[in-house]
Amino acid sequence: MHKKDVSVIIVAAGNATRMGGLNKQLLEIDGIPVIMRSILTFEPLDEVYEIIIVTKKEDISVIRKLIEQYNITKPIKLVEGSDTRQRSVQNGIKATSDKTSYLAVHDGARPFAGVENSKRVIYAGYKYGAATTGVMSKDTVKILDEDGFVKVTPNRDRMYLSQTPQVFSKENYKKIENMGGALTDECQILESIGVKVFMAQGDYRNIKITTLEDIGVANAIAKDMSKKEV
Repeated sequence: MHKKDVSVIIVAAGNATRMGGLNKQLLEIDGIPVIMRSILTFEPLDEVYEIIIVTKKEDISVIRKLIEQYNITKPIKLVEGSDTRQRSVQNGIKATSDKTSYLAVHDGARPFAGVENSKRVIYAGYKYGAATTGVMSKDTVKILDEDGFVKVTPNRDRMYLSQTPQVFSKENYKKIENMGGALTDECQILESIGVKVFMAQGDYRNIKITTLEDIGVANAIAKDMSKKEV
């Protein structure tokens, strides 16, 4: 049951404006490119039928060579991204096989999603139809008014930082595939039409590489994980 019925869409088409123009997808973290760390997370999962990589046109040939170099065995398609994340995701989903019933959307800039963490959210997606992975906020969050003053302090026990992968059924996706807007999170779009989204327990190491400062943190995480695997 639930074997090879998930299409993974790895979104790696950003402009890296906060990285000073550095292409974070091809950046090596402890010797392995960021995009390959994301691909290698899903390669061993029996639940995953295929991996769709949505990237910039100029990166397609480089990533294809990396896939060959790392001997990836799952079916992989490389798709050109668009001008927004939402449209890039749509491009990836359009390329998925009719053989799958579930979609797992993952940020290519999150190289440490982890096999077990990804499997956990996939099974939550099976059970609930829509699920994301995340961790409880370690910090107290303040919501400000338009003048910059604290308006409310939410209960930290219910504040979670959403991560990826986010998993949902194709049936649920059909409800939102033609919606416009500039939302940056597929589950957020589902929430906006009343679909309940389950929060599966994530991993604090599942960081998103967004700025140059994140590179040092990512290298430290990679080295620590390598030591534990030995």
